[in-house]
Formats: sequence, C-alpha cells, structure tokens
Amino acid sequence: QALCGTSSARRLAAWRRAPRSVLPGRRGPMGGISEASFHDTQGRTCLFKLNTSGHLDYYIDGRQKVQQVKGLRVEGDTLHFQGKRLMCSENSTTIPKECRDEVIKNVQALSAKANTPTTAMRCFVEVRSATGLRAADMCFKSDPYCICGIVGKPHSRDRTRFKSRTLEPKWNEKLDIQDYRIGEDLEIIVMDHDYMSKDDFLGRALVTSQQLSSRVFEGEVKLLDDGRHGAAGRNAKGTVSLRIRVEPDNDDADTLAEQGLDDAPVLGAEAVMAGTLTRERAATARRSALSGAASSREPGILDVVLTEEEIAELAALRDKVAATVFDCLDRCEQGTIGSAEVRELADQLGFTCDDAAWDIEFKEVASARNWDIEFGVTEAQLRSLLDDEAGPGCCTNGVLEDLADELRRRRAAGATQDGLGLGRVMGAFWRCSPKTQAFLDLTPRDKLIQQAFGLLDSSGTGNLSKADMWRYATLLGFDGSDEEWAIEFKGMSQEYGFNRDRGIDPDSFSRMLNNHQDGAYADDDGLRRAIEALESGQSASLVPSRFAVHKAGGYMLRQETREFRAALPMRDLIRALFNALDEGQNYYLGPDEVKRYAEMVGFDGDDEAWAVQWAELCHDYSVNPKLGADFEQFVKIVNGKAGQGRARGIDVVDQIEHVKSTRSMVGVCRSSATSARHSRAFTKQSTWQPLADNFQILRRFALFIRESAADPDSAFMLFTTKRFCRLSKQEFLAGLDANGFDGDKEAVFRLLALASNCIVKKHFKWAWNLLDAEELVLERSRRRGQTARSIADNMNRVATGAYVDERGAHDRKASQAPTAITAFDGASPVG
Repeated sequence: QALCGTSSARRLAAWRRAPRSVLPGRRGPMGGISEASFHDTQGRTCLFKLNTSGHLDYYIDGRQKVQQVKGLRVEGDTLHFQGKRLMCSENSTTIPKECRDEVIKNVQALSAKANTPTTAMRCFVEVRSATGLRAADMCFKSDPYCICGIVGKPHSRDRTRFKSRTLEPKWNEKLDIQDYRIGEDLEIIVMDHDYMSKDDFLGRALVTSQQLSSRVFEGEVKLLDDGRHGAAGRNAKGTVSLRIRVEPDNDDADTLAEQGLDDAPVLGAEAVMAGTLTRERAATARRSALSGAASSREPGILDVVLTEEEIAELAALRDKVAATVFDCLDRCEQGTIGSAEVRELADQLGFTCDDAAWDIEFKEVASARNWDIEFGVTEAQLRSLLDDEAGPGCCTNGVLEDLADELRRRRAAGATQDGLGLGRVMGAFWRCSPKTQAFLDLTPRDKLIQQAFGLLDSSGTGNLSKADMWRYATLLGFDGSDEEWAIEFKGMSQEYGFNRDRGIDPDSFSRMLNNHQDGAYADDDGLRRAIEALESGQSASLVPSRFAVHKAGGYMLRQETREFRAALPMRDLIRALFNALDEGQNYYLGPDEVKRYAEMVGFDGDDEAWAVQWAELCHDYSVNPKLGADFEQFVKIVNGKAGQGRARGIDVVDQIEHVKSTRSMVGVCRSSATSARHSRAFTKQSTWQPLADNFQILRRFALFIRESAADPDSAFMLFTTKRFCRLSKQEFLAGLDANGFDGDKEAVFRLLALASNCIVKKHFKWAWNLLDAEELVLERSRRRGQTARSIADNMNRVATGAYVDERGAHDRKASQAPTAITAFDGASPVG
C-alpha cells in the first residue's frame, strides 16, 4: 500500500488482477498522426480518420461506413470496434501480417487521441441458481459452485461459494467481473467441490457479446461440454439462471483526477488489464515516455503514472510470491521439484485431468522449456512458467498470492496431495497443450491403446519393432519360438499394410487392437493390466523352451503359425498340451485339468459322471488320485482313453490354443468375445471312450461291499467265519448269493483273482479302495458348490443388512456330512 500512494486499495486490487507488476491509470494526451490507411486482407482500402469534432470515423474505399468508432480492441490480426454503422454490417477488419504492427500502432494512437468513450467496462453477474446438474459424488449429489469470467482472460474470473449436497443449488451471489470490453463473451463454468480429490467438471455455458449488446442479460443458459474433461464433459447437463449488467468503469480516471496527476509522466498500460505487458516492455515504455518519444510507445495502451522504482519494487514483490510458492512445493528442500509437485501446482490452477494426461502434459511443458526431467525443475524455471503469458501456468498476481497462501497452509498442516486432497482450487487457469488436448478428445479405449503404444515404443521412433510387439504378445500369452514369431509378424504386416523394417505405426496398432478377430486383441481390462505390467518394468523373459507357458491369457495364433507348429513331433505337441493344461505348474494334471481335456475330445457329463471316469483312469493307468497324472501317464491317456493316438498335429495345436483361451487367466484378462472367437477356431471331437465293462463290474462289487460293511475286514467276514483264510471260487460265489449280490458273480471272481484260484483279504481291500478316487472328486465338487452357495448367501445378507460370518459353522457341518456314491451304469446315475 505504501507503494501505491493514497489510492492504495484500488491500485492494489488492480495489481492483483494483473499478471505483471504494473498499475493501471487514466488516459493522457497523445500527439501524432490524424489518420491511418491500409489495405485489408480482402484488398479494400480502409481508413481510420479523425473528424473535425475529434471523433474517429471508419471508411472503406472512400465511403464512410462507421461514425464515432468506439470499443476498439485487437485480437491477433483483426481490429474489432463499435459505433454508428452506415449501410454496413461489419464491425471488424483484418490486417495483412506484413503491415500489422504499424497499422495497429497508428489506429490505436488515433483512438487514444480521439474523444471516444473508454472501452473499459465493468460487468456485474448475479448468479441465481442452477437446475438439473449432474451427480458427481457417491451420494448421488454434488457440491456445486459457479465460476464466471471473460473468455480468454483467466485473470478476470470470480466464483461463488459451493452449496453442499444438492443438484438444485441457489447461490444468489453477485460477482464483479473486471476488465470487460465491448464485444467480449462471458463463460460460466460449474464445478463440483471435493475435499479429498480434485474438483469435478459439471458443465460450461457461454454468454455471447450479441446477448450482451443491450448491456443487460437475464435468463437461463444451458451447460454443455467444453471438450477438455473427457467423460465428465460429455455427461454435462443442467441450466444456470443469471442476470448480467454491463456498465462503464471510470473509477480509475476519477481517482487520478482527484489526486491532480493529469500532467504527470505517463506509461502505456492498457495491456496490463488484458494481461499482455511484461516487465521489460513496461520499463521500455516508461523510458520512452520520459524521453518524450510518444510515437514509440507500445501500441494500443492506455497511460499510467509509474516510476522506475515502483516498477522494480512491484517486480520484486511478484518474485517473492513466486519464491514462496516454490518453497512450499519443495518439501524435501532439495532446490528442485519433480513432476508430482508441478502436478500439485497445476491442479491448484485448474488442471482436472487424469494421470495419463498429466504425463503427456508434463513432458510437453518440459520439452518446450528445455527442462531436465531427471534433474528436476528449479525455482527460476518455475517462475518462468508462471510469468510466461503464452504458457500453460500464467496467472495474475492475486491468484499467485492466493496460491501461495493455500500451499503455505497445507505445508503447515503437514498435508500431502494424498492426505488432505486437492484443497481450494484457484480457478480454471491452466491451459493444456495441444497434444494433451488431443489426448483428452480420444475415447477411453483409444487412450489406453495410445498409452500402451508409448510404453512399448522402446526406441522412441514412433513405430513398434518386431521385438517391441513381441513384448506385448508375450503378455497376452504368446509362447512360441523365434521362427513362429517371425511368421506372426509377417502375417501382421501383410494384413495391416505396414513396413516390417520400419515397424508398426500407431494407426496399424490401433486397428489391430480393435479387431476382435486378431490374436493381439484384448479388452479394456486386459489393456490396463498390460499397461500396469509395462509400467512396473515386467517383461516376458526369453522363452526357455519352445512351449513355455506364460499364464497371461490366450494369444490366438495365425493359421500360418498353426501349420508351422503342427509339423513338429507329436510328443512335443502333447508336451505343450500338458503344459497348457497344468495350471498349477506342478508337473501333474489333477482331475479338473484332465476333465478339461476330456471335454475337448468327447466327454459330456456332470461331476458325478466324471468322478467315475477319474476312478477308471486311476485304475487303468496307475494314476495317484490325489497327486494326478504325470506326463507319461497323460501320454497313455491321450493315446488310449482319449482315442487320439492317430490325431493330426493341427488338431492338437487347436486344442492347445483352446485350452489357453478358456482357462482361468491370471495375467491379462480377455473378454467373452475373445474366448468365443477361440472357440470358433476349435472343433470339438468325439473320441473319448466310454467306461469299460470290466471296470463297471468291479465298481459294482466295490459299492456292494461298502454298502454291506463298515470296512474291508468286516466285508471279508461276511463270506467266512474264519479270520485268516482263503476263499475258494465256490465259497466266494456262495457268499455273494448269500449276501444278495445281483451282478455277474463269475466276472467278479475272475477280475479279482486274476490268475489265482482263490480270494484273500487283500482283494477286498483293493476293491474297497477302488472308490477312493471317485470320493475325492465328489468331495471337491461338493466343496465348490458349498463355497458358491456361501458366497451367494453372504451377498444376500450384505444386501439385506444382516450379514453374519458363518464360515466356521458351514465347515463343521460339511465335515459331518457323509459323501454319497451312487451306482453308475456308464451313462447316468441309477441309484
């Protein structure tokens, strides 16, 4: 306030609105030319000329078109103006680039000399209410607040308080929008306030200059997508009720007149209010004013009273605030900050995108300013980012002070971005780079594909080599040799038309991943898991053998690769099939894993039917029921029970691919559509052999003795009263008749005794244990069903609010429940 003199409050408020350290003041006298002539981009001769009454008129090809030009403003190569138009609808003109600077300087000098009304206006926005807003919080409500400002002038923005948990907020607040110019548009942004995360975008509306032509606007505006917030923007809805009033702002001129400063040295500073005047330009303009070189001043600027000492002191004040911001971000006190700290700054300035977008944005910001990302961002580099008017993080002095206060508060509270959330957002000041904006315009799946492409591009050339694509294929489950991958990559190049030497371009990669019929396809969840694996540095190691299985999904081979693999020896193909079925990677196939193979070659039954089949396999091939079948036993099953002894190599290859696509996937998940297309490539066969007659006879006898006795010893005593003896054929058959066995008695004796002529107790023990494998499968099936029912019951209890953990009770009841084994005739249960 000491720097600003008696009008300290108003001048300090103006300094807070400006992005640089200069103060606005009143217009002063200017001398120089009385007209400015030029040819516009349409080839017409345009003329701005002062008339005898001191007003500025506009002519086209010698004919007067606008009287008393006012509201003059510059946007690039175009001059916009208002006034009394004569037989003309135009209110702007575009100047060729080669003479732009000189023409603008002359026209704005004429505007300053002419007796025209000031273009500085004040815009009062009364934000009343909103209806039909989007629910952004988990409670199906929002905490909305409204931001109002001038399009293209972030420093002009002001905001309301937020209203808690409502979709129909009633603010009834009045906002004072400074630095408004005739012909400018207003933007209305509605955000959802969050304590623990960054604020959510609810919608944006535009009030055009045509709607404000009468200086008063009252009504409702519809919230739409601004194209910068992805799905949140596309879901924007609702309306906002407003009343807007535009009035001239002459307070600064009146204040200076009261202080008698009309004859003081002047400095051009209209650009201060527009946010375009740097400290160096301010100093140059000041020196020009003191030397009397009025014509060399910056074009189109109003005049302000300012001394060299004031410029230096105000510049030092901004540098001090910027240093405070850096110190608050540099929590480790290393003298540099990284991407996370710059992200915190960007979030405070309105960056509302996800981590993937920030990675692109930070790389663009660092590349444009030659930052060393590994070393970090220094204080001078951060200050340059905040002062760069064309950069993404330029903000006004007032916003910078508010930002420093917020960061200081968070640091004093020991807060981190994960701890207390984002905190108070200064407003939507951050401007994303074009590359980030293009990324935000993509669909969610396109973003995932682009992110995966960037992680796979190890060379940074913008194309994926054969080795890069192999990394992705191994994550999806490709387990072939180098020769097979060469065939795969050649097929990709022929189908999608890219050069194999140059590599896969982004467009071909996108088409490949969006093609449901391609082996490289993965659904969105699969892409996310692949990205997580690539980001964590996981990559498929060199394949140790031709068919090492990576449990990550089912990469579907192309037909050429299948035919190449089918030419390998059959034993190698069966080994690959064994590895694919071995989910536990313990070199044994349990009953569930063998069942998966049996279903591919013709078995079609329920769990009870498979229990009997598993018992037969254990009996015929000496398989341990609990451990499972090893590779040699599996080879015998394939050639015997499965009837695949003369199978073609291509059929086994199809079986391998089918197993990989349908098994439980631990790595990259695929969609049901992916499994379906694998299933279409596989033809189910019908070679699985039914139960052998001899096994059915033995199983019938085993069921008989289990139903008649409690253990093998008791069963043996049903046939004789002697504890240790041998049963002859006649004694054994008589015992069967006496105990009511109705099966083939002669066959039972033949299968039990084999080459012997008698039956002993060990034969009864062997028959008793024949059903152990069947019991094991039924017990596993029962437990799976009980677990599924328990999960469903618990979900129902959670839904009804009556959840009680009863797993212990379920387990006790399960352990007491007997296992039921039924008689089986080879096709369906009969008892």
